[in-house]
Amino acid sequence: MSTTERPAPASLAQYCAKIAAQSPVLTAEEQAALGRLAGLDHQVIHERNRVALARLIDPLKAVSARWDNALTDSARNMLLMEVGRRSLAYWAWNEQTWTAFVASVTDEIRHRRRTHLVAWGYLFGGHRRLHHRVGMPKLRPLADFVFGHGAVDPALEQVCTLLEHWETSPKSQPELVRSSVLDALLSAGSPHLRDVTLELLQDLVADHPASSARRRGFFKMSRVLAANGFIPEPLTGSHQQRGTRPETVASVPPEWLEMVLRWRKFSTNESSTVRTKFPLLLVAGRWAAERHPEATSPQAWTRDIAAEYIADTVNAVRGQWAGHNRNRTGWGEPLSASGKAGRVDSIRSFFCDLIEWEWITPRFDPRRVLALPLSVRAGRDPDPRIIDDAAWAKLMAAGLTLASDDLRAYGTPRAKVAGWHANYYPIEMIRALVGVWLFGGLRMDEIRRLDLECVRWDQATDPDNGETYPVCLLHIPANKTTTAFSKPVDPLSANSSMPGRTVALPSRTSPTARPDSDASTCSATAPSLSGLPTSTTSSSRFSARRPASPRPTPAAHLRATELAPRSPPNC
Repeated sequence: MSTTERPAPASLAQYCAKIAAQSPVLTAEEQAALGRLAGLDHQVIHERNRVALARLIDPLKAVSARWDNALTDSARNMLLMEVGRRSLAYWAWNEQTWTAFVASVTDEIRHRRRTHLVAWGYLFGGHRRLHHRVGMPKLRPLADFVFGHGAVDPALEQVCTLLEHWETSPKSQPELVRSSVLDALLSAGSPHLRDVTLELLQDLVADHPASSARRRGFFKMSRVLAANGFIPEPLTGSHQQRGTRPETVASVPPEWLEMVLRWRKFSTNESSTVRTKFPLLLVAGRWAAERHPEATSPQAWTRDIAAEYIADTVNAVRGQWAGHNRNRTGWGEPLSASGKAGRVDSIRSFFCDLIEWEWITPRFDPRRVLALPLSVRAGRDPDPRIIDDAAWAKLMAAGLTLASDDLRAYGTPRAKVAGWHANYYPIEMIRALVGVWLFGGLRMDEIRRLDLECVRWDQATDPDNGETYPVCLLHIPANKTTTAFSKPVDPLSANSSMPGRTVALPSRTSPTARPDSDASTCSATAPSLSGLPTSTTSSSRFSARRPASPRPTPAAHLRATELAPRSPPNC
C-alpha cells in the first residue's frame, strides 16, 4: 500500500492497530530530527528530517490521505512537536495525555486543527470518547475524518426519517438528534446503528446532565434503535431506578416475598394495578413477620390472623410496616380511608388469586374475612360542598370568554421570549371541554368518555302551563364500573361543544377505550383535567322539569367539590 493511500474502511482498524503495536520509544535519529524541527523558525519538514521521521509521519499521512484539508500538514507538525517534547510516540499516549494536548490548543488559528488531532487520537489511540473529553461541539467533520466522507449519512437519515414519520417536534431534530447520533456512532466505533448497544447509550446518558440537549437526543435515538430491533428497549429517564429496590424487599420474609413475586409475574391485572398492589402486599408480609413470625407464608394464615390484620390496618398510621421509604411526608399520621381500603383490597385479591390458582389450600374465605369494614367504606364517599357564588361567577366569566391568550403557551422558553405563542390543543377543543364542565355537571372520567355524537334532543312539557320546550340529553358511555346513562343538561353544553367536533386530533388509543368508540371528545390525547374542580356524585342525575336557565343547574352547582381557582382555567 502506498504511503499516500488511505486504507479501506474494513482494514483501517487493522492498519491502526498494526501501527500501535510498534515500539513507542523514539530512536536517536528521530529525536535528533525532532530537535532540529523545533529549532527552526518555520515548521516545514525538509527531506532529511522527513526520512528520519518516516515512522511517525507515514501513518498520519496514510489515514488523512482523503481528508482533503489544507490544515492537515499544520496539525501534523503540531503533533510532531508534542511528540518531541514528550519523547514518546503518539500512538502510546493515554487519553489523559491526548486530552491535555488538545485542550492546550487554545488560540484561534491553531484551534481549527483540533479536529485533526482528535481524529488521530481516536484512530491510533483508540480513545473513542476523546471528543467528549475536550468538549467538541461539532462532530460531523470528526465523523467524516474517522469513518470516511458521508459514511454516517445513512444512519442520520434513518433516525431523522423515522422521527419525522412519528411527527416528533421539529425543533429537536436538526442539531439535537444529529449530534447525539454522531456522538453515539463515534463512541461505538462504527458508522452503523446496529453497532450501538443499550449499555453504551446508558453510559452516554450518564456523561451528560439532565438538562443537556445531547442527553435528550440520546433518548430519541434509543426509540428509533428499539423500533428497528437494534436494542431490546428504549431508554427511560428512570432506568437506573426501575424494578424493586433491594432495600425495599430486605425486610420482607423470604416465604412471603417469594409468593408475592410469583403472583406479580402471573397476575392478569393491569400493569398499573400490579404496581400499586405490590408494595401493599409487602406491607402485609412485614406485619406478619412482626406480629406472627410463625405465619410468614400465605399458607400459614388463618381466619384469626386475617381478622387481626384487618383490625391493625384500620388503626394503622402512615409509615407503619412500610419498610425502606425515602418519602416520610406525614409519617405517624392516621391512614386515610383510601389508604386503608387499598391495603385491605390488595390482600383480599391476593388471597383470592392464590386460592383460585390452587397455590395454597384455602383455610378461610377471603371475600368475607378480608372484607373492607363498613366504617372505612363510608369514609371514602365524596363530601361535596357548594362553591362560593363569587368564585362560581368568575369561573363562568372565564369559561365563556376563554381565548388562546388565556392558555399556557406551548414552546421552548427561548421561543416564548421571542414572542411566539401557540397552544398544544386547538382552542375549539378547549372551549368545548370547558363548556361541558361548566354546564354538564360531570365527573372527570365521564367527560373523558364522551363521544362526538353524545348530544341528543328531546321534548318536555312544563307542568305549570303545558308548554313544550327542548331538552338537551347528554349520553355518557359505560365504563368498567358504571353503566351507560343519559342526563339532561343545560343546552349551552351542546352549543359550546359543537365547534370542537370539527377539529382533528392525533390518533392515540387509550388502553381502556371501548372497541366501538372511534373518536371521543376527550381521548387519551385530551388535556389534563386535574386542574379543574372535581365533578360530582351519581346522586345528582336529575330530570329536567323546566327550561334550563343561563346559570348552571342547582345540581351541577352542588356537585363541584373543590374551590376553583380565581384565574381562568389553565388547561
